[in-house]
Amino acid sequence: MSDHTAHSISPISQEIIFSGRVQGVGFRFTAQRFAVDLGLTGWVQNWPTGDVQLHAEGESGRIKDLVERLKTHFSIYDMKVTEGPASGMYSSFDVRY
Repeated sequence: MSDHTAHSISPISQEIIFSGRVQGVGFRFTAQRFAVDLGLTGWVQNWPTGDVQLHAEGESGRIKDLVERLKTHFSIYDMKVTEGPASGMYSSFDVRY
């Protein structure tokens, strides 16, 4: 039944460190726009190292879509992903400074 299927999809969280040409190219604001379009919550922030950290919460397929969209728009050469349960503490997707 479709009602059961909807409830069986548990939200997750993914913390992703993106390396590549990801600063000074609009990465954070693009990530925010895509995440909002996909109904995800969390945040994205530049690191002094030149990497970008993104924390997304929501359905795993939607987080995967977010990552795929970012890969097609930016030169990403490495990603470190940590997955866990969603905290539920975010109500929006924000750019952190």
